[in-house]
Amino acid sequence: MSVFDFESRLADLNNRYAQENAAQEFGRFLGQQRFSRQRRDMNDQFTQAFPRRTGAWARRLGSDVRSGLMSQDITDFSNRYARQLADVDAEQAAFDGQFQGGMAARQAAYQRSLLALQEDLARSRAAQNPFAAFGGA
Repeated sequence: MSVFDFESRLADLNNRYAQENAAQEFGRFLGQQRFSRQRRDMNDQFTQAFPRRTGAWARRLGSDVRSGLMSQDITDFSNRYARQLADVDAEQAAFDGQFQGGMAARQAAYQRSLLALQEDLARSRAAQNPFAAFGGA
């Protein structure tokens, strides 16, 4: 392998690695946007629905009356919202974990390819000058 071939293959390896990382980063960005939008939509829905929910109970019972059913319904409603929000957060954490794992795998594959390329160059140099290993000319 000539130095030109090595440089060409190295440039190709670096280019492929950079393109894969750019594509993955873009996918991560889109995923983060999606999770952010989901959280915002959930917050908007909750802040709009909560007053309607309490208002419906107030109309049924009167504004100064509190019942166990009302308290339980409001608690259940709030807990359901918190659970859904936690699910979205867990999904985002899993998504980020997959991204980090993929990044580590791509980095390891890049390092293996780079080492293989360097070994090919060293082998071809050794084949061109078999006495170089023994300190010869």
